[in-house]
Amino acid sequence: MGQWVASLDMYRKVPTDLLEGTKRGSILSYGAIILMVTLIMLETRAYFSNNSWVSSLALDDNQESRLQVNFNITMMDLRCEWAVVDTVSVLGTDQNITAHISKWNLDGGGIRKSYHGRNKNQKDIALFDKDVTETYEQLLEDGEQAVSLDYHTFKYALDDFEYLFVDFFASWCSHCLDLAPTWETLAEVMEETVAELVEGQVDEADWEEITRKEYEHTKAAEKPVMIAKVDCVLHHALCQENLIMAYPTLRLYVDGEHVDDYRGHRTVIEMADWLVQKEGKHEKDLEASDSIVTFAAQAARRRMEIEGDEAKWLNEIKHKYRRGQNNRNDNWDESEHPGCRIKGSLMIDRVPGNFHIQARSNQHDLVPHMTNVSHIVHELSIGDPLTRRMITGGKVMINCVLQPALCQESLIMAYPTLRLYVDGEHADDYRGHRTVIEMADWLVQKEGKHEKETETSDSAATIAAQAARRRMEVEGDEAEWFNEIKHKHHRGKHNRNDNWDESEHPGCQIVGSLMIDRVPGNFHIQARSNQHDLVPHMTNVSHIVHELSIGDPLTRRMITGGKVEIPEAVKDKFSPMDSNSYVTHEYHQAYHHYLKVVTTDIEGLKSYKGRQLKAYQIIYSSQRALYGYDKIPEAKFIYDLAPIAVNYKKEQRQWYDYLTSLMAIIGGTFTLVGMTESGINAALAKRRRR
Repeated sequence: MGQWVASLDMYRKVPTDLLEGTKRGSILSYGAIILMVTLIMLETRAYFSNNSWVSSLALDDNQESRLQVNFNITMMDLRCEWAVVDTVSVLGTDQNITAHISKWNLDGGGIRKSYHGRNKNQKDIALFDKDVTETYEQLLEDGEQAVSLDYHTFKYALDDFEYLFVDFFASWCSHCLDLAPTWETLAEVMEETVAELVEGQVDEADWEEITRKEYEHTKAAEKPVMIAKVDCVLHHALCQENLIMAYPTLRLYVDGEHVDDYRGHRTVIEMADWLVQKEGKHEKDLEASDSIVTFAAQAARRRMEIEGDEAKWLNEIKHKYRRGQNNRNDNWDESEHPGCRIKGSLMIDRVPGNFHIQARSNQHDLVPHMTNVSHIVHELSIGDPLTRRMITGGKVMINCVLQPALCQESLIMAYPTLRLYVDGEHADDYRGHRTVIEMADWLVQKEGKHEKETETSDSAATIAAQAARRRMEVEGDEAEWFNEIKHKHHRGKHNRNDNWDESEHPGCQIVGSLMIDRVPGNFHIQARSNQHDLVPHMTNVSHIVHELSIGDPLTRRMITGGKVEIPEAVKDKFSPMDSNSYVTHEYHQAYHHYLKVVTTDIEGLKSYKGRQLKAYQIIYSSQRALYGYDKIPEAKFIYDLAPIAVNYKKEQRQWYDYLTSLMAIIGGTFTLVGMTESGINAALAKRRRR
């Protein structure tokens, strides 16, 4: 045994005179040295560099019963007063959290209207005046005082009345039905107030329905306000043109312009006080302005002479409101001779025929000698109405009711739209005072800008503006304008996005957080009002997701701020929807987002107090959902929790692993090069023997 131990020698030496050096062996030796040094350097750098991430999967053992959802979302075309946030889960939770979030009003350009966030949670208001005890039918026994307007009389009312207060309602709206007696009472109070102010007397019998307190409130108004209403079921186009999105909408027009919508308590006294406040503000604005526009407007009111259908309609309204006008026939009892205005169009075959208007009833047998079909033909023409407008008017006016396709292609969103085209291209829309002088000055300004850009000196529009100032009579070349219209019609398809009127599409930025149960559910943003019935097809819930994350906000700040190391591959998965836009261009559509929430444990993710924090990855997909014609769209975020959790930790190498790697590199390189040299030597020896 001792002899065997003494004979053990793993490093026996070969005599030097038996060794033979070769040039090939020298080259391979240098190659082996270079290879070993390179591998050793790479291994050393890997050992001292950051350790690699290792992921593992396991069942989610998260003991938290609830999760926090953080969001910052901008609704691009939804007012804050109607934006609500609800959360729903499979446990039966159905909660409105609007009162616990912040909302900022945004203008059409997306700019906040206030510096500090404030909640626009809907407040309870009186939906009708409880002091009005008469029913709507009882109030109508003495006649209807709130004037019903249609598409044409609405425009007349805007032109003829300085103050116009309109109730846009729908016959199926429960809030509208509740408001109807109050609205009719407001009209009666306003009528009696006008009679007192103009004629100095009030029928004492009317005080049975009008309280002295209501009268004193309405008497504060220096100028009468016309109370009117529009049934949006019968006049759908008119309400759509005025962007009516909820019923009832109580809208005030001053000098033909939309001033504000009433949102307070719907009582006669509250509405009367609001009208007095708006009238006072308007009168102060007029007194503070010495512009020629105000002077021209006052002169126009004094000297304007109205003719045709509008004059007849205005005289009837003035007569009903007892404004002391003498331009009616006092011997004509209007109540015994009701008339009917018939307006429309019909398609006829290209063969001889006729159309006629006669008296006929399915419920009555008419008396022939009492039937009078006397009539006034205000208009009778054949062909496209646009042709007649261009021939008789010396100007181009497009009726979007008769030409809906043209107006839709030109993206006409409001009426009237005064649009300027330069060289066949849409240049701008006029939004100033609608007087000849103001519009002429605007044209001069636009022409000057265009001339500077094109460096031309021809000033036909300036000459026309000067002529308008002198005589207010501008004439145009019908053929040239007609060609421009056709050119615009052709180009309109390529300029659809240039006509978006931002002022008509205010938005709302919604910021906050909510606590959700750890079960499948959803939270959604939709338009809803306690005081209105919204119009489904006018609701657009296009939105921008500025931020959407799940979990403790501290976790997001640590990840985005670089205060904790995380794998680069998953850094963007904790809030993947940030800065994404979801826009719908069609009616009855909305985006739904499906979120799969994955619990994620990251080594080193701890709070300042040492508490282990959990992160949550979001895997999402989005798609557009279609809604029924009577359903209001909603931006919905549907979430579900994955049963598997992911754990990320760094793999730590030991020093002996590094040492083993160095030995493997040295031994392996020596062995590999030695085998290579032996193989080459054997091959050459065999060749020499041949």
